[in-house]
This record gives sequence, C-alpha cells and structure tokens, in this order.
Amino acid sequence: MRLKSVRRASSSYGRVRRTLEVKQGSSCWVDVQQVLLREGHALWMPPPASLGESAHNAGYRLASQQAAAAAGAGAGAGAGKSLWDTDSCGAGPFQTARLALDVASDAEGDDTTNVNGEWVRIRNTGTTAVHLKAWSLRTASWDVHRFTATTRIEPGGSITVQSGRAPARVAAGHHDVG
Repeated sequence: MRLKSVRRASSSYGRVRRTLEVKQGSSCWVDVQQVLLREGHALWMPPPASLGESAHNAGYRLASQQAAAAAGAGAGAGAGKSLWDTDSCGAGPFQTARLALDVASDAEGDDTTNVNGEWVRIRNTGTTAVHLKAWSLRTASWDVHRFTATTRIEPGGSITVQSGRAPARVAAGHHDVG
C-alpha cells in the first residue's frame, strides 16, 4: 500500500489528502479510488483547485460518469452499478420529475468573508409541481438541509439553498443550511 499526493502539505478540514494505491502482483499499482468510482461504490467530489491535488480529476470524473451512465444501459430493471442502480432503493416520488441543478460549490474569494457564495439552485423544468417533503441536501462539510412538508417547486420555478451563515432575511424562494 502507498499514499500519494502532488503536494506534501495537501489537506482538507485538517486531514491529509492522499490517493491510496495497493500493489497487485509484483509490480502493478492499483488506484483504489479509481476502482471504487468505476464500480459505482463512491461519489466523486472534486477537490478545490487551491489544494493543488487535481492530477486525478479527469480520470475520476470519467469513472464516475461511466458508472452513472451504466445505470440505464442494462437490459431490464436493476441495471446499473451499485449506488447508481436505479432499482436499489425502489421507486421514489416524482420519478418523472424534470429537475435540474445549478451549483456554486466554491464561493468567490475567501470563504470566511463570502459566506453566502455557496449555494444549490433546484429548477423544475417539467410541467407539474414537485413536492420536496422528506427530501434533503447535504454539503461536503456534512451540513444537512431538510425541506419542509410544504416545500414545492412549481413548473418553471426554482428554489435556492444557501450554505453560508444565515442572512438577516432569507430571500423568497431561498432556504438556508447554515
């Protein structure tokens, strides 16, 4: 086993950031993250560019996209790879909903001064309202926003969830995680 990084000081939330490789056979090293992503056992979350650990981003992105795309490629129900298996959790509400996400995952400048620069906008591009009762969003820092029983997105409408410090007044259509 070996741990690798581009920069020795790379860390995130006080933990070192490393790629884990294991030796297979006498000379072949296997990137464990690549395998987990390709098999659909993990979600890829690209590190901020400021960490300087982007060497694997293209490969990890491709592995994630291929695992997700495989979910619809099989010949029948249950096709897919692990967490991308469309039958894994059974049918949920609003299976035909047409939702799109816009994400601002890294605030401009210093995150400590631009506390409301990170957000997720959920847009309803379909023709029927979508109720978000029992839905939730989780940030990379494990902050969770649970939508209320009355939260819904009208056709052509959207809601925005901010993850920074709560503003004095939350704008109409906005929800706050912070």
